[in-house]
Amino acid sequence: MSSQFSEDAGELPVLVVGGGPAGLVLALELARRNIPVRVIDAAPAPVLASKAKGLQPRTLEIFDDLGLIDPVQEDGGEFPRWRAYDGAKLLWEKAIWELLGRGKPVATPARPYAATWMIPQWRTEDILRNALLDHGIEVEFGVEFLWSEEGADGVTATVRMDGREETIACRYLVGADGAGSAVRKSLGIAYTGETSEDELYIIADVKAGALEPGYWMNWTPDGDKSRRVSLCPLPRSDYFQFVAPLPPDQPAPELSLATLQALFDERTGRSDVTLSDARWIIAHRPNTRLADEMRDGSVFLVGDAAHSPPTSPGQGLNISIQDAYNLGWKLAAVMQGADPSLLDTYEEERRPIAAAVLGVLARALTEKGVRAEEAEERQRRIQADIFHLDHNYRDSSLSTVSKGGDVPVQAGDRAPDGPVTGMSGRPVRLFDLMRGTHVMVLNFVSGTNDLASALAPQPGLRVVVIPATAANHAIRRAYGVTDNGPTLFLIRPDGYIGVRSDRSRDLEDWLHRVFG
Repeated sequence: MSSQFSEDAGELPVLVVGGGPAGLVLALELARRNIPVRVIDAAPAPVLASKAKGLQPRTLEIFDDLGLIDPVQEDGGEFPRWRAYDGAKLLWEKAIWELLGRGKPVATPARPYAATWMIPQWRTEDILRNALLDHGIEVEFGVEFLWSEEGADGVTATVRMDGREETIACRYLVGADGAGSAVRKSLGIAYTGETSEDELYIIADVKAGALEPGYWMNWTPDGDKSRRVSLCPLPRSDYFQFVAPLPPDQPAPELSLATLQALFDERTGRSDVTLSDARWIIAHRPNTRLADEMRDGSVFLVGDAAHSPPTSPGQGLNISIQDAYNLGWKLAAVMQGADPSLLDTYEEERRPIAAAVLGVLARALTEKGVRAEEAEERQRRIQADIFHLDHNYRDSSLSTVSKGGDVPVQAGDRAPDGPVTGMSGRPVRLFDLMRGTHVMVLNFVSGTNDLASALAPQPGLRVVVIPATAANHAIRRAYGVTDNGPTLFLIRPDGYIGVRSDRSRDLEDWLHRVFG
């Protein structure tokens, strides 16, 4: 569990292709572990586009761990209330949670981030780029990935920059370059699924000065959703995200401000709103696709390069960031001496999540012999968890259980937050103790039993003793710990539980197996 990269200083450990949220989070995970990394992107400069604008609670927890939750909260806001109009007449107004048929989520000590947080993607990327700059890493724009070749000691990537071809030798290559991934295509990995030919949308960021900025406004002429136009205010700005379906059987119109204005005027029946400054505009057909593999030797795919879920549930950006968060610590561990087989668990853990969100997990599980009812239930459970707080790795080879039973938290689950009062008697938030790159052991002691004292002290490992006191009743209940015996939890660097046990030997075995 060394904290320094120890291989030949002349070799680039990791090259990341793609400077979107997934690529940036992956690079930051490596950088904060002192693993040299380069990030290249074919675009000439960052794109000022709202794109995916919702961060789910589990993703907010990741930003908390990265030390970036403050700027994310400062630059974003709650989802605005939804308003339906007929021309200038307000028909009704509802909270987004009412539209989804559920109550407003409420934060708890175990789940401190209750609901989806709205922040334009360009701001999310800007926050991550600034964090990388603190590590001396700058995204290299205008560098196009062409192809790669794998050798015995790593990968050689050929890129085009400043009109000439160059090669970059690296130990590992990560394709985080979107649904049209050049990395995936260079590997010949199929992107199985379909493009929705019966759906076409025009999406843009635009100003609309005469409209109230605090509401998500919608016009649906005669109740015909195919003629809807929607303007969602982007927090802390005077821009709206404009979305309107287009006739799918006709060519996309000119992507211009004039087209947006014409659609708005026609579908709202209003003439008092002038749109302006359309700084980003696209025509989009939803894709539902999953790469047949998320790894080929020393090359990995993360985010949209590996999967493209439908856009409406707002899942793509979030599972992309969580891919990167899963892979980052594993790549760093291997570069620092862990067994390379640790990297096999990336696809093992992340592909089922993506497959379930896309609705293809049940079929895959059934083909592997899982009962159809169980397969459908597992898929349904993941799809229903739009906040991603209950996504788990219980079936992972990294999840060790020797103390199971009917408990709320098992090996493979996300580790809940909560107030902890240690031996000093001073309360502290568990996520504050978890923040960083270390492995953490929660030692829920009972009486004088202190199982974790047998663990050998080592860098990168923090042991937190939680006595059986009234002050710790809530955190013990959250973890399903009773007062009739000690329990140990090993929490991985990505905030998931690797071991739940009553034997310190299980933790030692896990640490040895994972980190060497």
